[in-house]
Amino acid sequence: METATGKPLIELNDIKKVYPMGDVDVHALRGVDLDIVSGEMLAIIGPSGSGKSTLMNIIGCMDQPSGGSYHLDGQDVSSLDVKALARIRNEKLGFVFQRYNLLARTSARYNVQLPLFYAGQSGAEVEKKALAALDMVGLSAHAHHRPNQMSGGQQQRVAIARAMVGNPLVILADEPTGALDTVSSNEIMEIFRRMNRENGVTVIIITHEMEVARYCQRQIHIRDGKIIDDAPITDPVPFCLEGL
Repeated sequence: METATGKPLIELNDIKKVYPMGDVDVHALRGVDLDIVSGEMLAIIGPSGSGKSTLMNIIGCMDQPSGGSYHLDGQDVSSLDVKALARIRNEKLGFVFQRYNLLARTSARYNVQLPLFYAGQSGAEVEKKALAALDMVGLSAHAHHRPNQMSGGQQQRVAIARAMVGNPLVILADEPTGALDTVSSNEIMEIFRRMNRENGVTVIIITHEMEVARYCQRQIHIRDGKIIDDAPITDPVPFCLEGL
């Protein structure tokens, strides 16, 4: 599926990222070209220091490239200022991180509502959307539970609900199963896959684990700041939602 403009949802052209470190320049990305169409679920794979997290930060409008161009949904976001990037993140992107990043003293429902508050929404509709998002990840009965009353897998489901509540175009998940056991990891990846299939959201998984990547349709291998391979997943994990 492509955007209304007929172009890929995400277009990266010759993206470079350089970090000055004293007298030395560290080249985190060295001319990355990447197109992602709407509705894809893909994995960006690479070891520590490969540039995959830097690439995620640029795709997620959390950082700006040192060179090249980045178009998101037809808009050139390469040189937007901080305020404009924040608006793009809130309107079009959702994020899931390894350590959940939930507010410890508030309920699951309140954690999920936060992006809507930041977007200026309020009232009963916000609560309704949050409860619907929690229901999507199988946690409607845990809406009033605080993070310390839930398992790691349940906390990550709350984080996914929070990422989805604003109906983003893209979900970016950075090592989303890194803090979980195998069973919880598999359940989380099935939830991502269901969101992709049923809601049409584009899902980008940042990982160093091939077993996680096998839940996706496509794998992007990055090393030393360059894409070294871009190919379909040939042996995906069979689709299963039992127990979710």
